[in-house]
This record gives sequence, C-alpha cells and structure tokens, in this order.
Amino acid sequence: MSQQQVGLGSGYLYADTEKRKYLANGTVTKGDVVGFVLSGTDGYTVDQCTTTTIPPIGVAAETGTDVWIDVIVSGHCNFVTNNGTDVVAGDMLVGGAGVAIPQTLNEAQVDGSNVGWLGQIFGQSLEAETSTTCTNCIIYKRV
Repeated sequence: MSQQQVGLGSGYLYADTEKRKYLANGTVTKGDVVGFVLSGTDGYTVDQCTTTTIPPIGVAAETGTDVWIDVIVSGHCNFVTNNGTDVVAGDMLVGGAGVAIPQTLNEAQVDGSNVGWLGQIFGQSLEAETSTTCTNCIIYKRV
C-alpha cells in the first residue's frame, strides 16, 4: 500500500516545491520570473520573462550570470518579485518584464493571452502583500 502525503496546508510542515537547473542567459536574480530563451532550440536557457515573447515557466531560486541556476517550476515559492502593485490573496500571477503582475482572474481573462497553457498566468498568491516580494505563492507546473 502506498503512503499518502499531506498537501500544502497546516498539516504539512515542508513546502512542496519542484526545482530544475537551467542556464541563465546573462544575469538572472533570485525572484525573477523566468522563461525559455526563444533563440535556438536548446530548451535549457532561461531569461527574465516578457509580456510578448518569453512566457513564464517559473521563478529563479538563486542569482547567477551565465551559469546554471535553480528555478522553481512548481509548488510553493516565498520570494516572487512583483511589479510593486499591492497583491490580494488569490490574485493570479501574470508574467511581465521579469516580474509577477498580480491580477484577478477576471482581469487576466480580459486579455486572452493571459489564460491557457501558453498564456502568461504562472501562479497564484496565497495571501495579501504590499511589498515587491510575494512571500506565499503557488507556482503552476508548466514544464
């Protein structure tokens, strides 16, 4: 019989997080929202996401310049850099210029490019935040 694992919440003391190693394209800073560099076909180089050409796949878990870095690709993350907009618990996290832009689901749906697998939504905030770092977020698995 397999053992059941408690998910995130009050009964689980360790955050459920999945990291992968990717090569930083130039300087990537811990907390940056990153995506795959679209020139070439290597599939392992990441840079800050953009609103038009680099969809987000996760959050940089460390700072590095042209070196392999850990990227949180799913699960809990407590250091997502946002654009300075106040975050409300439950806000969708939309990728833009290397940062998270908090939006309600309705706001994200107004621009159709934000929804769906290829959209810019990469996670959700679990609590309100007024600083430029979201400290309680879930990152949706995209890779």
